[in-house]
Amino acid sequence: MGETASAIEAHFPGRVTAVNQEVYDSRGIEKTEIDIILDNTAIQVKSGPASGLVAQMQRTKKHQDKTVIGYAPDLKPSSGLIQDAKKNGFRVFTTQNGLLKYLKKNQSK
Repeated sequence: MGETASAIEAHFPGRVTAVNQEVYDSRGIEKTEIDIILDNTAIQVKSGPASGLVAQMQRTKKHQDKTVIGYAPDLKPSSGLIQDAKKNGFRVFTTQNGLLKYLKKNQSK
């Protein structure tokens, strides 16, 4: 995850605003942790089989107002998890290049 945040920061200096940010509800109960936060995007990063990614993305969307995307470099684009994420309205990238292209197109104005 640090490697991903560093790559984003190298391509888009100043866009990474936080890494491993915990999100709490009004009672102080932790609801989720956001792996990488940018000016307008929250990125959840999962390695391996990326189990739990869609649920984590749903929690993230519920508790903040940025666009939520996923990055799962160990998955194939045809993965069932990727399809599940799409059905739930999320984009998940499997390559750093794809992630960086998306972020370039979706910069804050």
